[in-house]
Amino acid sequence: MKSYDEIIGFDYTDENEWKGWIREKFIPLHNQLSVILKLRKHLEDILKTNLKEALNRESIKEILLGGITKDGEYAQNSLAKFYKDALGISINPKEWVAYCRGWTKSCRKWY
Repeated sequence: MKSYDEIIGFDYTDENEWKGWIREKFIPLHNQLSVILKLRKHLEDILKTNLKEALNRESIKEILLGGITKDGEYAQNSLAKFYKDALGISINPKEWVAYCRGWTKSCRKWY
């Protein structure tokens, strides 16, 4: 029976293998994750400052409300659900729908 390092072709005892893995796999992954984390922080900062003002920006409205139905559910392939799941950025869609019931004119464009 083969050992794990023979199956994947990686010699764990070779320093150059590790250097190559770090250079080719780890550093690019780290760089991409850093970009994602910076995006998350940027969105959090925008939303913490003034949610009402943030919702006047079409891109923020799409992030928070894209694909939310009139019933406050996430539609299939909802952009809002993606951002919620991927970055943890969201508002409660059911609360948003309840809020908008009294403000139909100002909330009309979100669904």
